[in-house]
Amino acid sequence: MPENPQKNFTGKIVSITLAVTGLLIITSIIIGGALLASRKWDPTWNPFRPKAESRLPGTY
Repeated sequence: MPENPQKNFTGKIVSITLAVTGLLIITSIIIGGALLASRKWDPTWNPFRPKAESRLPGTY
Protein backbone atom coordinates (compact mmCIF):
# COMPACT_ATOMS: atom_id res chain seq x y z
CA MET A 1 0.00 0.00 0.00
CA PRO A 2 1.49 3.43 -0.94
CA GLU A 3 2.29 5.92 1.81
CA ASN A 4 0.33 9.10 2.32
CA PRO A 5 2.30 11.90 0.57
CA GLN A 6 1.25 14.44 3.21
CA LYS A 7 2.60 12.23 6.01
CA ASN A 8 5.88 11.75 4.13
CA PHE A 9 6.22 15.53 3.63
CA THR A 10 5.50 16.21 7.30
CA GLY A 11 8.11 13.66 8.33
CA LYS A 12 10.72 15.39 6.18
CA ILE A 13 9.85 18.79 7.69
CA VAL A 14 10.17 17.39 11.21
CA SER A 15 13.52 15.74 10.49
CA ILE A 16 14.91 18.90 8.86
CA THR A 17 13.71 21.01 11.81
CA LEU A 18 15.33 18.64 14.31
CA ALA A 19 18.59 18.57 12.35
CA VAL A 20 18.77 22.37 12.13
CA THR A 21 17.93 22.72 15.83
CA GLY A 22 20.64 20.22 16.74
CA LEU A 23 23.21 22.03 14.61
CA LEU A 24 22.30 25.36 16.21
CA ILE A 25 22.67 23.94 19.71
CA ILE A 26 26.03 22.32 18.94
CA THR A 27 27.30 25.50 17.25
CA SER A 28 26.19 27.61 20.22
CA ILE A 29 28.01 25.32 22.65
CA ILE A 30 31.21 25.45 20.59
CA ILE A 31 31.09 29.25 20.20
CA GLY A 32 30.28 29.73 23.89
CA GLY A 33 33.18 27.52 24.94
CA ALA A 34 35.55 29.35 22.61
CA LEU A 35 34.46 32.72 23.99
CA LEU A 36 34.97 31.52 27.56
CA ALA A 37 38.37 29.95 26.81
CA SER A 38 39.64 33.02 24.95
CA ARG A 39 38.24 35.26 27.73
CA LYS A 40 36.50 37.51 25.20
CA TRP A 41 33.48 36.90 27.42
CA ASP A 42 34.60 36.66 31.04
CA PRO A 43 31.72 36.23 33.51
CA THR A 44 32.50 35.69 37.18
CA TRP A 45 31.58 32.00 36.94
CA ASN A 46 33.98 31.37 34.04
CA PRO A 47 35.76 28.03 34.67
CA PHE A 48 38.75 29.24 32.62
CA ARG A 49 39.27 32.36 34.75
CA PRO A 50 42.61 32.19 36.58
CA LYS A 51 42.44 32.11 40.36
CA ALA A 52 43.46 35.24 42.26
CA GLU A 53 46.33 33.34 43.91
CA SER A 54 47.96 32.65 40.54
CA ARG A 55 47.57 36.24 39.33
CA LEU A 56 49.00 37.88 42.45
CA PRO A 57 51.56 35.53 44.00
CA GLY A 58 52.73 36.44 47.48
CA THR A 59 49.68 38.47 48.46
CA TYR A 60 47.99 35.58 50.26
